[in-house]
Amino acid sequence: MSIAGKPLFARYELRTISPHFGHTIVGIYDNIEDAKEALELKRRSQSLPCFIYDAETEQPIGGVKKND
Repeated sequence: MSIAGKPLFARYELRTISPHFGHTIVGIYDNIEDAKEALELKRRSQSLPCFIYDAETEQPIGGVKKND
């Protein structure tokens, strides 16, 4: 659903995976560039695996990577 070509919701979610809580949404972004920037920052600041999830296609983007 959209208005004037813009979606009514943010498409990209930044998610972490916790052994105790499962998937947790930690950020929501309108475009993939902002989501990728946030992903890199999150990977540098925590040890939980994180990934970008496309809410429109309901699929992760690029797979899940564990942080070192």
